[in-house]
Amino acid sequence: MRSSSSSVLPSETELDRLYIETINSVPKGREDPLVKLYGYTASMVSNVPTPARIFTAGICMNQSTSFMKAGSGIFCGTRSIHNKSIRVPGPSISEDRAHAYALWRAILDFPLDRPVIVYTSSYVLHALTTYADRNCRVNWSCANGDIFKNIVAKIQLRTAWMHLS
Repeated sequence: MRSSSSSVLPSETELDRLYIETINSVPKGREDPLVKLYGYTASMVSNVPTPARIFTAGICMNQSTSFMKAGSGIFCGTRSIHNKSIRVPGPSISEDRAHAYALWRAILDFPLDRPVIVYTSSYVLHALTTYADRNCRVNWSCANGDIFKNIVAKIQLRTAWMHLS
């Protein structure tokens, strides 16, 4: 999310307001690597739609054999048009790649102006937070960097907030 956007967090309940206060209590300067990469999220809000919840999963079967296959799953709710199961493309196939690909496909066609909470793997969380600055500086020449580079570009286009969990 870019700092020029009007991205907002929901603030209807006391718990929402405490969450916003907690997030904003951590000082993040413009030089913070994640702020540079993703931008800021606004916190004062009214009329924000309830965030969508997206659950992602990845699996790899028959690893280290010529029969290796990987798949990604996306669940947004019963009968949602955003639900998908997708075969994961190469060049290399792994369970980590399947998890990353699931997030990429989950946000690819999802409305940019709808707040969203995405449940993903710890591998994806760390790649997009803990290691994001390092990986960005080397142009995502890391494992599954092709997918992570696309995820970051899509997040930067969002006008509503996105939370990874």
